[in-house]
Amino acid sequence: MHKSRFDISVLITTSEARINGSRLNESNVELFKACAILEEAGVCSGWIVGLNRMSSEKMLLMILAAWMLDAIPWPLASERFYDQCDVVVDGLIILRGATPNAHPELKEVALLHSTSGSTAAEKVVCRSTDSLIAEAEGYRKGMNLGPRDCVGIPLPLFHSLGSGVAISALLSGCNIYLNKKKLPSAIAKDLDSGLVNKIVLTPALAILLTQTRYRDHACVDKILIGAGRVDEKLASAVYHRFGVMPNVGYGSTETGGSFIGDSGIGKPADGVEIVWPMKGHQGELVLRMPTPVLGYVHDKLRTSRIWRTGDIVYRSEKQDIIYIGRRDSESIRLNGRFLSLNEFHLILKGMSRISGYIFVVIHDEGGGERLCLAVESDTILPKEIADHFLDVRSSETFFIVVVKQFPKNEMGKLDREALIKVIRFGEDRTDDFN
Repeated sequence: MHKSRFDISVLITTSEARINGSRLNESNVELFKACAILEEAGVCSGWIVGLNRMSSEKMLLMILAAWMLDAIPWPLASERFYDQCDVVVDGLIILRGATPNAHPELKEVALLHSTSGSTAAEKVVCRSTDSLIAEAEGYRKGMNLGPRDCVGIPLPLFHSLGSGVAISALLSGCNIYLNKKKLPSAIAKDLDSGLVNKIVLTPALAILLTQTRYRDHACVDKILIGAGRVDEKLASAVYHRFGVMPNVGYGSTETGGSFIGDSGIGKPADGVEIVWPMKGHQGELVLRMPTPVLGYVHDKLRTSRIWRTGDIVYRSEKQDIIYIGRRDSESIRLNGRFLSLNEFHLILKGMSRISGYIFVVIHDEGGGERLCLAVESDTILPKEIADHFLDVRSSETFFIVVVKQFPKNEMGKLDREALIKVIRFGEDRTDDFN
């Protein structure tokens, strides 16, 4: 039986779930205030409620309040999608859409999320109630979550990792600790003191925590690191600083957390099956999820449980899943036609003086599109890169921009919008190369 948005709110408010020690039941004053704010804004069943510029605690309360009103919450990182919301709570400001209305086509949707945009154009993902509950079960077993646990979540909730663990912890009856102080030293102190016994981190934040001053024997029993690779060096540093080997987590915004374990990208969560690759093979990771992956807003919602992740992995005979990289696009769409970039990918992968690259489509004021190759390097010049392409017989036309370091967002991933700004206004570039 499918759960409704209201059903999720009931599961949380009737459990032991707490935020910073305060029970999320009917007597919670802050939850009552959140509901009152949405009711005064006229929020009705099926409305999309954008949430931006507020503390993580308030955002969680607003998400729960939206479900109590059978609305669809959408944690936002910027103003970019305000025009797609029926109501936006922007800090203390309430913004109404031009024609707010219910969205019957989204009746199965419990939460909207924007993808990070680090590997492709940002999209808006639909997550169902059943998907959130299945994800919570995976995190509950993978992190051994229960009412006695205090789970630290020093990550932004507009990212699916932060909100996924937060909602899962609430559904598991945990206490969520949301420290407003984001300094690594403050987070490490919470772990050392035993205030927090479980925590979710990104690799970038985990590195900073391993460099904090050692105070006492840490009382943490579970550290989950997701949204990036965890190599042996980082895992060892975490162990030596906090006394536990970290778990790794893997998932996409479209599916939520689907793998968790102690090596590679982890093991499939309960109900998640690996369709491809077979044991002993490498290929795109294709999953069969416990519930349908709905897909994206403005597309016809999917009903299939099969999800192609776009990630290339190696699956060993022992079932270890090793992340290799993103699937290379065989073509890119530019001004209505598809261009092959395979030869350029092969050359770029063989260049030792670059640490990363990405092809980006730039829209100009006249409505046309230009292709840019953005390269991350502090030693190479754009013309040197162009010289490597002189023997390539191709119709692709693009310009090359070199930056010392790609801009990153709060999760430590490529900030595509910030990179496009750098591309538009940077000076270290070639003219169109053909």
